[in-house]
Amino acid sequence: MTKLYRNIVLAAFVLTASMASAAEPAFVNAYDPWLLENQPTAVTEVEETLGDDITIKAEGRKVHINGAEDETLEVYNIAGVKVASYAIDSPDKTITLSVPRGVYILRVGKVARKVNIL
Repeated sequence: MTKLYRNIVLAAFVLTASMASAAEPAFVNAYDPWLLENQPTAVTEVEETLGDDITIKAEGRKVHINGAEDETLEVYNIAGVKVASYAIDSPDKTITLSVPRGVYILRVGKVARKVNIL
């Protein structure tokens, strides 16, 4: 009885695999993560527009924030623990982070962004 059950399952698997390879959907060829031309390039300077008019530019330990006057920059470590907080008192503010090297999450208002501090 177990041989019969095993053969039925094996036949269903082979049939399903052959049908999947014969009718290849269009999304399979849309993105191949193993192709080198699809890989992201390394960037040392990152600028990203967040929300309506908030921009954050991170370069090393310096963070430049535009359009977030009267907000607070909160810095969280990768475990989600708040490690620093800075008041943003002008529309154009540059802050030097005083945290050790690592990966951090910066949050301004309802906007969050991941950065690497080298």
